[in-house]
Amino acid sequence: MSQPATTHQNAMTRSPVSRALCFGLVCAPVGVAFGIYLRKLSMGDLNVSCYAGVSAFLAQSLSWYFLIERQRKLGVRRAICAGVFGAALSHYVCWYLQILSLNVDYWVFWNQTGEPPANPIQGLWIAFGWSLVSLLYIGFRSWLWLALPVGGYLGLVFGAFIEKHLENELEVNHGAE
Repeated sequence: MSQPATTHQNAMTRSPVSRALCFGLVCAPVGVAFGIYLRKLSMGDLNVSCYAGVSAFLAQSLSWYFLIERQRKLGVRRAICAGVFGAALSHYVCWYLQILSLNVDYWVFWNQTGEPPANPIQGLWIAFGWSLVSLLYIGFRSWLWLALPVGGYLGLVFGAFIEKHLENELEVNHGAE
């Protein structure tokens, strides 16, 4: 059996999509941690940590893919921006997932204990408003605003790892972008 030429060529470094998904996996536990914190503040139901973890995975994966992989450019600023943008986007996605969950609970499982929830189309705007209010108002009164710099830091660390292992595949920009 022959060994591959480089031992660091694992699943994470094979394709742009797998790298983006790996970045989402790196960020998902941070989303779960923020969800647990929200639950302790009594600002969410028991599922908020699940929504936060899934939204961190989805938003950070998409952010990394569109800002880094699709452009085929990697730099410190891009990696930090991908992490910060993904953290802000995951806040929106978390609210929207909760709205979708309320709809599934009401319409599919017939848990109709009150008024019907906002429909998924209205939920797009409602989630946007809630995420703005919670990031700007609630976020600065608690520790939720830390999601943005933590996302940037994770982007920086993940970008440094990718840069070290994939110098030939992505256009690495060491200076200003």
